[in-house]
This record gives sequence, structure tokens and C-alpha cells, in this order.
Amino acid sequence: MKVEQSINIDQLDYSVIWNVWSIANIAFSLILSILTISVMFSCIDIYRLTQKLDDPFVDCLKLFQRREYVIGTIIISLLQTLLIFLWTLLLIIPGIIKSISYSQAIYIYRDQLDAGNKIKYRDAITQSRMLMTNHKMEYFLLQLSFIGYWFLTFITGGLAGLWTMPYYQLTMANYYVNLTK
Repeated sequence: MKVEQSINIDQLDYSVIWNVWSIANIAFSLILSILTISVMFSCIDIYRLTQKLDDPFVDCLKLFQRREYVIGTIIISLLQTLLIFLWTLLLIIPGIIKSISYSQAIYIYRDQLDAGNKIKYRDAITQSRMLMTNHKMEYFLLQLSFIGYWFLTFITGGLAGLWTMPYYQLTMANYYVNLTK
């Protein structure tokens, strides 16, 4: 006796598909964030004239040259997210102010490692907060100047991001370098 089973579309469990999609989306976002930070490190080095572009693809993967860079980037990003979330619980405005204050922590951490100084993750965030003292409004206005670019990227379904993201990354690298002069 042969039993046939048929699948009814109404009986499919979409939660499994949704969970797999969510995990893939989180993993992709994490990898893309790490690659973006790696490109930022290269932009800072190029702006400071400490790096030549002999092999641009390999040079842009600078983050992976030292294990401390990757681990520090991930941990500092998680700490920033947690602290900004806690400040945002108070109100939105303190969360925005603290996100601006903590914005340079990864770059400070990397510069300290390159200088041969051991720095704690929390100290990088503290130094970023001190560095951004009296510069929060200028950083906020700099971010606001990119609203048109983000809108253009959204309208074109991300296609304009091929042009706007490098410009944004170079601008942020130049801002950090000028801030630390």
C-alpha cells in the first residue's frame, strides 16, 4: 500500500525560512561592516601617506593583517552598540550624542596598536569621547551633509552607493586624520 503525501502551501512553516534569512542577513552585515572598516583603515593610511597602493585589493584588507584589529573592531563595535542602546533608553537625543562621541573609537584603537601601545577596548571609547569634545556639532553637520547621498542611494536601490560610499568613507577618513593632527 503506497501512501502519497502532498504538501499544502498553507501548511508550510515560513518561520524556518525567515530564521535562516535573518541569520544570513546578520552574517552578511557583520562581514560587510568589517570590510568597510578595513577600507577605512586603508583610506586613513593613504591620506597620511604611509601606504602606497601597490596592490589595492590586498591593501584594502588591512584589517586582517593583525588579529588584534579584527577582535578589537568587533568588541569595540559591540560595546559601542550596547552603550548607545543604553543611552538611547533615556531619550533619543542622548543616544545620538553618545554615538557621535564614540564614533572614532575603532580608529583610535587601531592607531594605538600601530604605535605599539596596548589599549583596552573601553579606553578607546573613552579617548574617542574626549577627542570628540567640542567637535560633536561639526561631526553631526558633516553627517547631515550626506542625507542627499543616502536618499539617492535609497532611490536607486543601492546602485548609487557604488559612488557615494567611497566618497563617504574618504570623507570620514579625512575627518579623523584632521581631528588627530
